[in-house]
Amino acid sequence: LARRKFKGAGDVAAAVEMVRAGGGVAAARALAAEHAALAAAQVRALPPAPGPHAELCREALVCITERVLNRSK
Repeated sequence: LARRKFKGAGDVAAAVEMVRAGGGVAAARALAAEHAALAAAQVRALPPAPGPHAELCREALVCITERVLNRSK
């Protein structure tokens, strides 16, 4: 499939099914969740910053980690 660059009829569908059957999607989601949790923990561990918007920015970064996991596209 990859050698012919997925140009054959049904190549893309076959590749998607192989990834699903092999657990690739579930493994990728689990790894993404692990990295997102680590990223959020690092943001929360940052020292306090001066300025009125620092806390808002910090929470926005944490929200991004959650949004990436839950987006549909």
